[in-house]
Amino acid sequence: MHDDDTERTLRRVWPPFGLSLRANGVELRLVRDHDIPALGEVIFGLYPNPENEHFTPLLTMGARAEDVEATTRNAARYFWSNRSSMTPRSGRCRWRWFATG
Repeated sequence: MHDDDTERTLRRVWPPFGLSLRANGVELRLVRDHDIPALGEVIFGLYPNPENEHFTPLLTMGARAEDVEATTRNAARYFWSNRSSMTPRSGRCRWRWFATG
């Protein structure tokens, strides 16, 4: 299956993946699996000290670990858990800004 086919299938079976807002080179959309490695690096870099979780405690709750790989694994679990608990009634989803240009 090609990447375009995968994206279309994801949007069909999980409509929130089809939602995005774009303006001035920035896109707001749900986190996809292919985004998680870069987000793991960002989380790891934001917190040189694992005890320092002042910026986004819900995102980093247990995410920052001893190395980038462990941090990325923890971030993946966080995003997957959040995604699996999304319902139309909950209105709860994790949006992220991405530079598109």
